[in-house]
Amino acid sequence: MTRRTFCGTAAALPAAAHTAQGAAGFPTPRIYQQLGLKAFINATGHVTTLGGSVMPPEVLAAMTEASKSFIMVEELYHAAGRRIAELTGAEAALVTSGAAASIVLGTAACMTGTNREKVLQLPDTSGMKDEVLTPAIPGLNWIRYVKIAGAVLVQFEDEADMRRKLSNRSAMVLYLPSFHGRQHAIEPLIAVAKSANVPFMVDAADELPPEDNLRTFHRKGADLVAFSGGKGLRGPQCTGLLLGRKDLIDAAYLNNSPNNGIGRPMKVGKEEIAGLLTAVELYVKRDHAAEQSRWNKQLQFIADAVRGVPGVRTEMFEEQFTGKGSRLRIQLPEGRLSGRDVYQRLWEGEPGIRVRTESTAIVINPQTVQPGEERWIARRVAEVLKA
Repeated sequence: MTRRTFCGTAAALPAAAHTAQGAAGFPTPRIYQQLGLKAFINATGHVTTLGGSVMPPEVLAAMTEASKSFIMVEELYHAAGRRIAELTGAEAALVTSGAAASIVLGTAACMTGTNREKVLQLPDTSGMKDEVLTPAIPGLNWIRYVKIAGAVLVQFEDEADMRRKLSNRSAMVLYLPSFHGRQHAIEPLIAVAKSANVPFMVDAADELPPEDNLRTFHRKGADLVAFSGGKGLRGPQCTGLLLGRKDLIDAAYLNNSPNNGIGRPMKVGKEEIAGLLTAVELYVKRDHAAEQSRWNKQLQFIADAVRGVPGVRTEMFEEQFTGKGSRLRIQLPEGRLSGRDVYQRLWEGEPGIRVRTESTAIVINPQTVQPGEERWIARRVAEVLKA
């Protein structure tokens, strides 16, 4: 299950409103208490509806520092972009208001270039290349964001069909590794796009970890890559990155706030720009091996706590698509509890715990489990399974 299919699955499950003060010993920030809400443990992953991520203190400090004075936002955009490009190995970079905004702005850039008249013309695409090609995936709603810029979606079945559908109206190819990567290798599609001189964009919103993905897609030949700022990077939730060719990044900037293009509503404040830049600085310096080791220890602690429950089986496995890394699957006793049952009891308990659910199992993602929270998870899961 990916972050996108999770959102749909979770929406279908009944969820009690999270109110009151929470379990004794489990903290809820005062601002949420004042609103009658309570914090919970996120063992699902970096999901927008669950708050994305928890920012490091250094990111918060950078945002606070940036808030204390005025700055020319255009200069800040360009300076931050240059530094992020250095850190990621990209030719150029743009801070955006999220990965979805990066898709809109990247699409607009491929249609308008740096022609300011065309920038102001969108979403009217008269006289422009306005078709975005993408592999066909039934029910995949995220790709519709290209329509905000005025583009038309054209879906293809395979490499040969892609060749047939490329035309003088083709503005861009859009590829989502977490979905399209299951059926279509990226390299042949990039080669086809390049043979037609059509830019290739990767939606890598939740493709961190592994950390090398900041560079991998560019090395493979992608012209634009979009990342979420508030997921694996642990920057402000309302930020994203667009990395890629300088001419296309320049065009994306013209379409973005503070300019008057199609992205004018997609504003990013000086504080968020400073926060995301700091998050990227921290991410490239992070000891990712040590972090993975900590996650594995958290999962092992939970597995050890529930292994003695009759009928329960545990399995450590590697997620191969979105947010790659270790996961723990807890297979439930046959015929007694469904994944939905356990999900609901964990969510309604004290403290509330959000997990991924399968028909006869639950899955723990440690990437958003804070240090020490594995003890709460182990205790609560064991309680539910023994009840």
